[in-house]
Amino acid sequence: MARKQANKKTSAAASTTEEKPVASEPVPTESTELPPLPSGKGAKTTEKEKGRKQPEKTGQKTEEGADEQPQGPKYTLFGLLSHEENRAVAIPFALTAIAMFVIPVGVFFAVQSALPGLGITDNNKVLSYSGISAVISANIIMALYAFYAYQEEKHDWAAVQEKRRQNDKKKD
Repeated sequence: MARKQANKKTSAAASTTEEKPVASEPVPTESTELPPLPSGKGAKTTEKEKGRKQPEKTGQKTEEGADEQPQGPKYTLFGLLSHEENRAVAIPFALTAIAMFVIPVGVFFAVQSALPGLGITDNNKVLSYSGISAVISANIIMALYAFYAYQEEKHDWAAVQEKRRQNDKKKD
């Protein structure tokens, strides 16, 4: 009971010390309503909202900001490797990707089945040796691909791109 009376006294004191709104500032009341925001997937938009450009999550601002980031072409691995000039890279890359799965798995099971015939019957040792040999085979595949890529013919890519731009300008 005493606590309720103390709360009433402090709230009454706080209400007397509150600042009253200045006449030049509009005082928000319950009659001042903001338009409801569309929410959810099925929200309907008005004609005004349809005309406005919505900001995207890529850091673009609305028309007022006019600070848009340039939208460049979107590259994908498959899209780049399917171009004619990249076929020499695509085929070894695809073969290496397939080999990185098939060969280590094959080596694992081959070593696992061969070790008991060599006298190693402890299951932990068989699995350990099989796993180690699979990892070594994967490392050999990666090293061979890196060596192949390093030995690839060197091109002056800036000159190739400049030649392509000139050919494109002639076509236009």
